[in-house]
Amino acid sequence: MDNKNTATQQASARQLIADIKAATGLSEAQIAKRLGISQPTVNRIVNGQGDCKTSTWMAITVLHQQVCLRPAPGNH
Repeated sequence: MDNKNTATQQASARQLIADIKAATGLSEAQIAKRLGISQPTVNRIVNGQGDCKTSTWMAITVLHQQVCLRPAPGNH
């Protein structure tokens, strides 16, 4: 059973999704597909209208690391 995250983690999830959108140009629907959740869930997180399950939080952080924190080519 998934635990709910704190308000701080919820705000962080919103920021991570905003970073993902800015870095990739992906839509909420495309982000949702990559996270394995529904677009309405992504929208609720973005708008601060719902709690984020631990599994969703982890998926968001992994996707953020993949698309926002990977080194630039030639910077190994």
